[in-house]
Amino acid sequence: MKAKLFIILSLMVFPIVGTMAMGSHKAITNETTGQYVDNSVITLKAKSKLLADPELKSLAISVMSYKGQVKLTGFVDTEAQKIKAGKLVKQVEGVTAVTNALVVKKMTK
Repeated sequence: MKAKLFIILSLMVFPIVGTMAMGSHKAITNETTGQYVDNSVITLKAKSKLLADPELKSLAISVMSYKGQVKLTGFVDTEAQKIKAGKLVKQVEGVTAVTNALVVKKMTK
């Protein structure tokens, strides 16, 4: 009986909590649904472009976007990889600016 009550209450509470969370996200970022979708598309395209490049270990690169501005964070092995990642992301449609905060790992000898 308690399990059924828990399931029923969960089914009622989760949609309410989800709606509140989405509302608070909108209040914090002041971002419309369309802008949120556009940013998601830009992020996806940028990640895809990095994944397609064989020189970059793009799994160590995080991509975040907001209103067309993209921020790259994570680690790369060389300065050339850092520069290349920034250039690739600048080519993505919808990107207005790139903040390249990638860190070049120091190679130990």
